[in-house]
Amino acid sequence: MFELDIRPSRLALQFLLFVHLWASLALCLTELPASLLAASLLALGLCGTARVRAELSGSAVRILRARIRQQSWILESRQGERQYQPPAVIFASELLIVLVFKREINAAETGGVCPKVLLICPDSLSGLQSRRLRRYLRFECPEASP
Repeated sequence: MFELDIRPSRLALQFLLFVHLWASLALCLTELPASLLAASLLALGLCGTARVRAELSGSAVRILRARIRQQSWILESRQGERQYQPPAVIFASELLIVLVFKREINAAETGGVCPKVLLICPDSLSGLQSRRLRRYLRFECPEASP
């Protein structure tokens, strides 16, 4: 039916940084012993750094393109393509779209049955693609089976 070219979202990256900074501040306000506080801040900093690097470098698991068909979605990443049943729409608005793909078609062949979550921010898609996706999710998307 149609394709979505999914770009990395600067808004999601900024939110990620914001959350890690607030978590660091919250840790500093606790009355933890200095060694435990330092270890916690180091772990939080390493986790945040790894996550930001993964976002900026274009990690292998990040979805680059989605091809939407009548009864399936094909999600393409650097690891290759995988075909999923239509997603469950967790949230859909102009500012955020959250989709959960629960069942992979041919999961026995690829060895994957883990759910995949696709977070689409306003700057992830072009305006036309965003409007088309929201219209599709609202009016045309078949109900995802649990």
